[in-house]
Amino acid sequence: MKTALIAITLCLSAGLVAAGTINVPADKSTIQAAVDAAVTGDTVLVAPGLYYENITLRGQDIVLASRFIQTADPTDIDATIIDGSHLTQGDSLGSVISILSGETIATRIIGFTIQGGIGTKSKGEYNTIGRRGAGILIEHASATVASNVFTRNTLYGNYCQGAGISIKWSNSIVWNNRFVENSIDGINYSRGAAVYLELTTSTVVAHNMMTRNTGEVVTLLDATGTIDSNQIYQNTGIAIFMSNPVTPPVTIRRNDIRNNTGVGIYANYIDFLAEGNVLAGNAGGVECRACGADLRSNTVADNHSPQPGGGFYKYWDQTDVNLAYNIFWNNSSVGGGPELYFQENAAVTANANDVRYGQDSVFTGPGVTLNWSTANISLDPMFCNDSAGDYTISAKSPCVPASDSAMLIGALGIGCGQLCGDLNSDGQVDRDDLMEYIAYYFLFSGKSADYATMDLDCDGKLGLADICKLAAFVNMLIPSPCCGAGEMGSFNWTN
Repeated sequence: MKTALIAITLCLSAGLVAAGTINVPADKSTIQAAVDAAVTGDTVLVAPGLYYENITLRGQDIVLASRFIQTADPTDIDATIIDGSHLTQGDSLGSVISILSGETIATRIIGFTIQGGIGTKSKGEYNTIGRRGAGILIEHASATVASNVFTRNTLYGNYCQGAGISIKWSNSIVWNNRFVENSIDGINYSRGAAVYLELTTSTVVAHNMMTRNTGEVVTLLDATGTIDSNQIYQNTGIAIFMSNPVTPPVTIRRNDIRNNTGVGIYANYIDFLAEGNVLAGNAGGVECRACGADLRSNTVADNHSPQPGGGFYKYWDQTDVNLAYNIFWNNSSVGGGPELYFQENAAVTANANDVRYGQDSVFTGPGVTLNWSTANISLDPMFCNDSAGDYTISAKSPCVPASDSAMLIGALGIGCGQLCGDLNSDGQVDRDDLMEYIAYYFLFSGKSADYATMDLDCDGKLGLADICKLAAFVNMLIPSPCCGAGEMGSFNWTN
């Protein structure tokens, strides 16, 4: 945990306190006063405390941060609280932080607890009044939002968007934040209990933890971007909802999506790539309404859907669906439906998947063409301990490739007590393992190490990328050498 925070802080805050620094409350008594005085390149550095403010940035690219950027101590995040419940700019401006004046990605918000926001009033469809961005509102601007806690921000009313953060007409980064107990108490298309994206281009939402939120957790509407390496669990609602065609397709990669009361991924008239995700214990794995879906190397297990297909459900309009190197196992639905259900009008290609009961657990309706490869299997993936949520697989699993050039099936590598990167089996991952991998790869003089300990980037192959990742870990540049959702253990915040 500490190593991960230090690495992230070094990347995000290198040189940030080198230009002008305005200290709150030493130089300015309020955060807003410090923001008003700052110019591009300045840092507003906030001491621990409780600040009842609703803050608006002024178009300058500044860094607004707690002492966390200096200490990498998460207690500084917990101790530096901006609470928007006092509505210091009036009832209409209820976002805790607003970024609306053309700021760029160089604007950074780092290391706060952001709470008590009710959002900024806005006109929705049919002239209804809704609210947006209870925690942070970003529109016609961009920012890097990193290592914050968003909690107890709430939106009420119609057409509400983004209880945690709402981002529109933007190219932003949302990185390594916690979203806990944010809620949308609204009707008529109220969305984004944690994160709402609309009309964004290449926004990245990565390495965040989202839990106990109420409403669609992550929403993308007319938005493209990357949802990468997040933990989304125990929320009330759909985990990831996306709608309306965009180019390029949305990328959903390496997320751990578990035990949500809604489906793991819902796609509505949109193309997307889902790769390396774990979807388990949700109300369905993936639901696809007239979407083009490309699913690769996911583990979809133990979901129970109110729709006909427990693992994957596709309906309406002609689209293409590609399934490759996924595990679909022990998914169920109301009425005892199959793992995979294609209601109508789809061209489906399935290659090298492990599907419980095989093609017997695939329903194809009118207008569906199914290209089912002989490389698909229906053998027990041998999860290490799926009843306890461990979906890594045994070294003897049929999902483990027979050769270094083949691909692993599923999102996670071999587990069951084996330590990824520990080539010499001494219980540590260190420079000795790095030297052994280099010898193995370049000189072929190292021992033939176990596949699970060597495929560190989860690409199903052994190569230079794995060496680079092991070197980065040994030199403390990344928090874990493991691939896939297993990597996120080092980003797991306790609450």
